[in-house]
Amino acid sequence: MAEAEKAILFLTTPDAPASSYVAAYAADLATAAGGAITTFAPSVPGAPGRKNIGSSNLAPDCVKSVCDEGLKIGQAAEPKIELVVALLASPIIVLTAGKIARDLGAELVTITADTMETMVAGNKDLAPFSQHLIDEFNKLIAQSTKCAAITSSGYDHITSQLHKPCELLPLPVDFELANRQNLSAADSFRIICHAPSTLSQPTFAKFVHALNRLAQRPDSVKIILDILGGYDDTFEVRPAESLELNRLGRLSQEYAQSKIAQANLTYICAPLEKKIAAADEFVVRRQQAEALQAGTSLLFHGQEAYCLSEVLEHKHLGLCVSDIGDQYIEQVLTSLIDSVAEESPAINARAAISWLDKEQRMQTWSKLI
Repeated sequence: MAEAEKAILFLTTPDAPASSYVAAYAADLATAAGGAITTFAPSVPGAPGRKNIGSSNLAPDCVKSVCDEGLKIGQAAEPKIELVVALLASPIIVLTAGKIARDLGAELVTITADTMETMVAGNKDLAPFSQHLIDEFNKLIAQSTKCAAITSSGYDHITSQLHKPCELLPLPVDFELANRQNLSAADSFRIICHAPSTLSQPTFAKFVHALNRLAQRPDSVKIILDILGGYDDTFEVRPAESLELNRLGRLSQEYAQSKIAQANLTYICAPLEKKIAAADEFVVRRQQAEALQAGTSLLFHGQEAYCLSEVLEHKHLGLCVSDIGDQYIEQVLTSLIDSVAEESPAINARAAISWLDKEQRMQTWSKLI
């Protein structure tokens, strides 16, 4: 793809882990922008005598210092910065992106991760300043040349509440369909899932309860549940005697994908009622994409807002169960397990290639930059 015509100053958070949504979208932007990108990741340490807003010091003098540093970096860049792209993953970027873009005489593209309401809800230290931060967020969106979001909740907030046109950025995952290696015996049904987050544990408990009931049916095939990832000892899974449970622990990405490809079903869960932050939503969406890559059937259990929109629109890609009761998830599992003798729907995942295609992601970025 051709390089972006405009030189870009990218505002992001510092020290983002390589597996985080911040790093993933930053890498995707860098690919779309070619070499015409300069990155500024402001760090805001606390300091005595300043009014502290939350865990980061967002007092006026601190905000000014970040703005001045961003302006200095932007002015030093070659070629001249024409576009500021701000990933709104922290309050300090919300408070400084508009001024940096204005002082550089550059257009502003904002990428919403969490809404400010969600960001404040996840940090009790920000609560006393919530209205100020929400007002600044709304002003920033209003003055943006273009807007994008990485979550459906952010997209809905910008388009429905703030009435601003917005692009929903695709998940930054390069699709490579794995070879199916279903090793389950004909008389067994293997399910693989990730260890649930704290907020997802009530959903996971409903799933395990349903599995236990099904495993105890006299005519049931043997049900095997493999759990990937670190396990929270405070949340105990109590499998029925007839349900085989394997805790696989933390595996390399490649090996985990091979284990997923061996299963009949990948189960992924999210909260049925509570909201989750962008970082957690990114993990849930990436897990769904990895299940499709592996070619297994996908069962998503949680609010529809956290299910891949393509899965909701194309039922052959997977199933979404958002009912908060216990009965429907058991009915869905019964149907899936009873159809174990049918041919594996691995071919379904091939239909996902189009929306995980890298070229299509780059085309979305091109609309913004």
